[in-house]
Amino acid sequence: MNDQEQDISELIKAEYLRVLQETGHEPETVLAFSLEIGIEASEFHSRYSSFKALEKEIWHNIFQHVNIALDLDAEYLTYSGKDKVLSFHYTLIEVYKQNQSFVKHRLTGLSRQSFEPWFLKEFKVAYIEMINSILSEAITREEIIERLYISDYYKDVLWLQFLYVSRVWANDNSKDYQITDAAIEKSVNLLFELMRKGPLDMAIEFAKFMYQNKAY
Repeated sequence: MNDQEQDISELIKAEYLRVLQETGHEPETVLAFSLEIGIEASEFHSRYSSFKALEKEIWHNIFQHVNIALDLDAEYLTYSGKDKVLSFHYTLIEVYKQNQSFVKHRLTGLSRQSFEPWFLKEFKVAYIEMINSILSEAITREEIIERLYISDYYKDVLWLQFLYVSRVWANDNSKDYQITDAAIEKSVNLLFELMRKGPLDMAIEFAKFMYQNKAY
């Protein structure tokens, strides 16, 4: 994509966000939207098949902005797995604030049963890839443990935790989003505590020992 094409893509995204902020809903048609921002409808369609495709890219861009911010933190790579996930969420909320009208437009009222919202399809792919990397490193460092079958679902639980935090933020009316901050800290701490070796794991190991040495 050359600079001119990139500029048009950025124009489309910026103007789409403007329309959502001003009207509270997406444009009526691609044609009307294109005319309003001074481009041909064909220029829109050469980049995005629909407004939904456009929104998926905007959400993916939100993920990329968070990653860029984390990459600029020289200490991030030294963080534990838990602290990396905490940093991701706190940084995410700052990016949400920069796009508040757009983000709340989609997140407000998001059902607790909506585990894979259509607009987060590309975001989720990137998020799961990041989380798998963090979890793999955390297992290697023995910050958490690998459990047969169960650890395959760690990433899925953390995805649900991300959705929970996003819903909390979208509906948070507390001063300086204090409820959201508490939700992030408590949920991440709990999940990483559950992924650590604990009394249940020791009980299972002892049960295996007794079974293997039942002659005693």
